[in-house]
Amino acid sequence: MMNGKYLGYFGHSEIGPSHVKNNVNNQDAWCIKYFDWGQVIVVSDGVGSKLLSEFGSKAVCQAAIKLAHFWHENINYQPEVLLSKFHEYWIDALENRNPNQCSCTSLWVIHCHGLIFMAQLGDGLLSFINKQDEVNFLIDDFNEISFSNQTFALQEKHEENHWNWKVKTAEEFTSFLLMTDGISDDLLQEQKTSFVKGVVERYSTLDREQAKEEIQWWLKSWPVPNHQDDKTIACIYTVKD
Repeated sequence: MMNGKYLGYFGHSEIGPSHVKNNVNNQDAWCIKYFDWGQVIVVSDGVGSKLLSEFGSKAVCQAAIKLAHFWHENINYQPEVLLSKFHEYWIDALENRNPNQCSCTSLWVIHCHGLIFMAQLGDGLLSFINKQDEVNFLIDDFNEISFSNQTFALQEKHEENHWNWKVKTAEEFTSFLLMTDGISDDLLQEQKTSFVKGVVERYSTLDREQAKEEIQWWLKSWPVPNHQDDKTIACIYTVKD
């Protein structure tokens, strides 16, 4: 990742109206972390029916960062092993809370060793833009297999086959935009590409605080009637030469 002058980022999480009404905390979490040797971007959505899911989503961020460090120090591990390590780190980050009450989705991208490792468990949208300015998605169709993936979430037992993942060379990509289902589920399939491209183009031209303020405004003013869910979006992008 990503050819250009440098990398920029933006992100925001907005609590859903139902959680405000019921005095419940935001169950989404996100983070972006820069290192000398790479980057990490994460979003996670706590399963609403689980009592401790807000802790689960925060633990996803901690686990992804820890996995990035592990991969940086252990280049030869296979992706399947790294996914298992991520689950181990997630359990540790829960600090003895019941994992099945901390269930949440997990979407993250790690850049290290000139490679991109992207992974998704559960719903939400993990999108990326390539050097040809084309938008693609880690899960890019809605057949029976990919739809069933949207019902999956982290829990006590690691289920490798519930994950979607890819490892690619970093130079193929210019941007990554991740969002929870509070946003992605309200987009029609034919709207997703233009939404991703529009968001990246708009907010990569603003400074971080301006981007946050504007994103916060339109997430609060979400146009879909009776929307209730928390909404989280995060992006890392290349500032072009």
